[in-house]
Parts: sequence; C-alpha cells; structure tokens
Amino acid sequence: MLSESGGEDNSKSSSSLTALQGCMSERFAESDFLRAVPEKLGGAVCFRFDPAVRRGEFLWTHTTPSMGLAFQTTACREATAKMSRLPPRAKGEGAAADVATTAILVESVPFLAVQHPPPPPMPPQPTAVNGVPPPPAAVNGASSEESNEAE
Repeated sequence: MLSESGGEDNSKSSSSLTALQGCMSERFAESDFLRAVPEKLGGAVCFRFDPAVRRGEFLWTHTTPSMGLAFQTTACREATAKMSRLPPRAKGEGAAADVATTAILVESVPFLAVQHPPPPPMPPQPTAVNGVPPPPAAVNGASSEESNEAE
C-alpha cells in the first residue's frame, strides 16, 4: 500500500524525492492508523520512467536502521546491491527528516534503459507433409543417405 501511494504521489510531482518524502511523512509516519505505534518501521521502493527518453529514477525509502536492495537495468551487465542506512540522528543532517521520532530516509539512483535488438528468428523447422512427420535424419539436419552411411 505504501509503494502504491508513493508511486501515485511520484507520478504527480516534478520532484520524485520530495513526493516520496511527503508520502512517507503524511501517509505513514503521521498516519492516524499508526498513531499508537511508538516505533514506525517500514519501507517502500518505486520508480519513475519516461519512455520517450528511456530514462528513469529508482527510488527507495525506509524508517528502519537499514534496508537492503538490489536492482539491475537493461544497460547494466551486473546487478547493483546496496545497503541503505539511516544517517546519524543529528538534526538537519542528510536526507533524513524527523517526524515525531520517526527518521525517514529517501534515496534514488537515475537509470538509462537500453533497448536491445530482438533475438534472431528461429530457423525453419521441418514440417509434416500430408500428415507424415519428416524422417528423424531430416530433423537433425542429416539426409537419410548420410544416416545410412554412418551405420
């Protein structure tokens, strides 16, 4: 639910980081539903992508001390693994914001999507003629004469 709300807010905003920070504050840390919960622990991931320029932004947010994640784009040969950690509890440091003792971290990485060419077409396969399947030698590419010579 939190990722869905973050995604909705993200799509309506010009700043993905600001939108996700607001979502975490308003819809999670300050939620009436969680008012009685002293330590609100949660996180979400979302992304924003512009297909016209094939660029996007992968975002994540959490209130837990750390959050592990991994991601890979079509432009990457290997996945990236990251351990996101809340900064020290000093006020005003980093991207963390205190919301009634709940520190919220929002981070992101930009990405570029590469459009790979389609795979080559499959070679034509032997087909049945008048309901009779091709002989086994024709299936693996050898003629019936070559098969007999090999025996």
